[in-house]
Amino acid sequence: AWVILDEAQNTTKGQMKATLTRVGQNSKVLVTGDVDQSDIRGVNGLQDALNRLPGVKGVFTHEFTRKDCVRSGICGRVLDAYDE
Repeated sequence: AWVILDEAQNTTKGQMKATLTRVGQNSKVLVTGDVDQSDIRGVNGLQDALNRLPGVKGVFTHEFTRKDCVRSGICGRVLDAYDE
């Protein structure tokens, strides 16, 4: 089975832990989110997981960069404007 947790930047640390610790045998979990778009004050569940889980066997992360922004040209330009 696949479990997809989207918008994970809006999970609490407890919600992230609960999700990740309930994964069944031979299942895979895909967690997506943008830590810069969190509605939670302080460290959210996604950032907490990214801090805790490097080096844990079977856990892999990938961080997309601005170059990966393919929604539209204007999306990239808007992101650039907010980074100024």
